[in-house]
Amino acid sequence: MLTQFVAVSLGARARYRIFRKAKMFSAIAQGSGRIFCIAPRMKGGSPYLRSILMTIQFHPLPTDVVRAYQAGGLDALGNVPERSCSDGDGYRCRHCLDVIAHGAQMLLVAHCPFESRNPYAEVGPLFICAKACAPFKGTGQPPNMFTSPDFLLKGYTHAERIKYGTGKITPVAELESYAAQILEDADIAFVDVRSARNNCWQARITRAQP
Repeated sequence: MLTQFVAVSLGARARYRIFRKAKMFSAIAQGSGRIFCIAPRMKGGSPYLRSILMTIQFHPLPTDVVRAYQAGGLDALGNVPERSCSDGDGYRCRHCLDVIAHGAQMLLVAHCPFESRNPYAEVGPLFICAKACAPFKGTGQPPNMFTSPDFLLKGYTHAERIKYGTGKITPVAELESYAAQILEDADIAFVDVRSARNNCWQARITRAQP
């Protein structure tokens, strides 16, 4: 009987999820954008690290797009960005992927995060810092971005069309593992993270470049 799994050190934010499949136990450890699969050894009974499944990267809005909005450029609907003050924790900038601090100026724009214009290229509202901010360049989930209990993940093809069957309301603890699962499909170019309640675009996830 299997009683142990390999211990993988991924820091304080590492999470472990154990599931049963085909009468065997496996485990997923995720953190810092690295997804590991741990499973029992078929012979001998001791566990072992089977493979690294996927390394993923979270991406914000492109800096040139954000700078244009911050300079007063028109949004996807031809409107000047709306300016207001953040009232606290509820607003996240889609460029620095961090909280827009209480009292800080912010912009609300209608944005289309796609290069092509097809029926799947949605336009929607999002917030960015009014002042120039640095783009998120960390590894793993941005620590202050995803504070809701769950988010909508959808996989898109290289033609920027939704791959049916990938859309799923996903618990925040499983964002990385489910995104990696979607990206195992060679037809998928990227995964978009959206609000599970308002459908607002949050960030994009791709396979990390070696």
